[in-house]
Amino acid sequence: MKYITILFVLWSTLPLHANMQVTGQVIDKSTQSPLPGANVVLLGTRLGAVTDHQGHFTISSVPNGQHILRISLMGYQTTETTLTVPPKTPLTITLSERPLKGEEVVVTATRSEKFKRDVPVIVNVVDDDIFNATQSNNLAEGLIFQPALRVETNCQNCGFSQVRLNGLEGGYSQILIDGRPIFSALDGVYGLDQMPTAMIERIEVVRGGGSALYGGNAIAGTINVITKEPISSGFEVATNQSFIGGDEPDRNYNINASFVSKDQLMGVSLFGVVRNRNHYDHDGDSFSEITTLQNQSFGARTFYRIGPLSKFIVEMHHLHEDRRGGNRFEFEPHEADIAEALTHKVWGGGISFETLFATDRMHAFSIYVSGRHTDRDSYYGTGRDPNAYGVTKNRTLATGAKYAIAVGEDQNNELTFGIDAQIDDLKDEMPAYNRITDQTIKQAGLYAQNNWQMTETFTLLLGLRVDNHSEMNDPVFNPRANMLLKATDRLQFRMSGAMGFRAPQAFDEDLHIESVGGEALLISRSADLGPERSYSLSGSIDYSDNERQLPYGMTLEGFYTRLDDPFILEESTPDANGNKILIKKNGGGAVVKGLTLDARAFLTTTFQLLGGLTMQSGHYDTPVEWADGHFSDHILRAPTLYGYYTAIWQAHPVVNLSVSGTYTGPMYAPHFAGYIAEDRLEKTPSFVETNVNIDFDLAFAPTMPELEIQFGVQNIFNSYQSDFDQGINRDAGYIYGPGRPRTFYTGLKVAY
Repeated sequence: MKYITILFVLWSTLPLHANMQVTGQVIDKSTQSPLPGANVVLLGTRLGAVTDHQGHFTISSVPNGQHILRISLMGYQTTETTLTVPPKTPLTITLSERPLKGEEVVVTATRSEKFKRDVPVIVNVVDDDIFNATQSNNLAEGLIFQPALRVETNCQNCGFSQVRLNGLEGGYSQILIDGRPIFSALDGVYGLDQMPTAMIERIEVVRGGGSALYGGNAIAGTINVITKEPISSGFEVATNQSFIGGDEPDRNYNINASFVSKDQLMGVSLFGVVRNRNHYDHDGDSFSEITTLQNQSFGARTFYRIGPLSKFIVEMHHLHEDRRGGNRFEFEPHEADIAEALTHKVWGGGISFETLFATDRMHAFSIYVSGRHTDRDSYYGTGRDPNAYGVTKNRTLATGAKYAIAVGEDQNNELTFGIDAQIDDLKDEMPAYNRITDQTIKQAGLYAQNNWQMTETFTLLLGLRVDNHSEMNDPVFNPRANMLLKATDRLQFRMSGAMGFRAPQAFDEDLHIESVGGEALLISRSADLGPERSYSLSGSIDYSDNERQLPYGMTLEGFYTRLDDPFILEESTPDANGNKILIKKNGGGAVVKGLTLDARAFLTTTFQLLGGLTMQSGHYDTPVEWADGHFSDHILRAPTLYGYYTAIWQAHPVVNLSVSGTYTGPMYAPHFAGYIAEDRLEKTPSFVETNVNIDFDLAFAPTMPELEIQFGVQNIFNSYQSDFDQGINRDAGYIYGPGRPRTFYTGLKVAY
């Protein structure tokens, strides 16, 4: 009884209302309408909330005193406000739409949410604004509007495409889905075209040595595809009807729907896509330059919150694609003179849990398991060969966990520790070419990172990753260092350095076969193929003014990558079937370096302009044999100058006009004998691709669906390759420039 009395006396002496309840509403600054799904976080604590369907939020058990409240929502500028507890009245917080890129919260650079302007690594973002303005239907089409990035088509017969970052070919880039490395080497052959924009919330691109965080294959950079997350309830049905060259139809239909509970505790988003494209023959030789394509895809992403700062996320997708190129499309593939026909069935997804928690400082923890299964039926054949069918199965499983803690007096030093592991099992069988690949790759990595804001103006990021790879004898250590100096509120300097590696395993083009001179051309690996190492440096100057009525900014960046023992291809003796063979082996060394200028500005309150230009060079230390008896020290298919731009003008409250385009300068491309008499290295011409789009946004009443009507022309000036090889003896890999000729389209979207 005595102890109970003492406890009662002590409790009665504590100040009343030591912990209070904070309530408020988040609204749009211009329209004054409520904003559901906004994240409201009390910095330095684990307290927070998500606004409901009316924009209201409640945070309980808030200690007395002053706090900083951070409010964020996709598409709006994140706001921080000082809160005094107990508050006198409920809070009303307004958010402004984000006028220019720079205020986004990004995750790829540091594996944690940071303001884009506050990370020591340049992150470029592609979102719905770009997808809509350029009428991009898939990942490959939307990616091209980025600095120091190109997407190129490498085969007339199958449409194989790859992305080049900082002048390096596709195998040097790591593609992630929601931060997970489940986009396998096999997926890299055709996967850029298979992923529809209907499933993508945004794409984050980090160029330069990212291996210190994401393991092998991130030498040129990392492309993180972030799937659509449900924010509010609604639906959207859209169609795009295109005519390639004015004749061949390319029809797209997609649906997006989402549901979020009023309390924002659970939500689900769905997408479905159907695409049908005819083949396109540009030069009238009855052989395709663009393949037929049928794609049926669907998927979902859902979340369930067990607290304001903790949630489970489940994502799944299924992609089913049929494509074919060559000739004699009315017959079976083996009855064509040349045919490359593929059917892909892809199942992918994962589950993750993430939470914030705190004692006297902020902690964050996340764990995930993700996987992808790809079945591919293929035909790569010439001369009406009935035996050129193949089957490929690829299974990828990835898992990992991450823990981060904020240390220091002001909690401005974030330590991150993580572990991840991946198993990639691939079996490829093609009896006609005596080609059987049965390979299981296992890799595991540990990483640590220190993101330290040493002063208000200087941030230092140091990272180290160690990888154990089943195709390498010893562990690989890759350090990373990045620096951010905010000289003024508008002027920033960044510097980065990193090491990376690629293991000697089967990469993308190893499982791709193209035809040259009426015969198959195959790629094989040398028996002594060893790992490849990289050393990357970059520096940038960024100037931005987002405070004025017409914000603007520009970034000047230089990059340098040194490759030791790079993978190269050399022609070998034909096989027993007479097929040409290219052997992948290690070269002596190479250097890629360049300069990129990226600019963005509002020229008026209704006219926005974005653009970028890249100058680069890439050379081997000693000339490399690209064909029998032919050598070059150039890294091939890499132009010395290329760029992009997008211009968006709101001509009227319901009318938007956008003009976008790309420039591709001259480059050296190999041209193998067959249609031509002998192998030769071609210097290609330059190309300017210009697209025009006009859309009408019609909202008849608040309770009625919104209607969007679009008209446009892609590649309006028909800037397209004019010297394709023709007939059965053509070199299918001799293709360059824009991916399509002049294409007319119309679109219709209904949203509610």
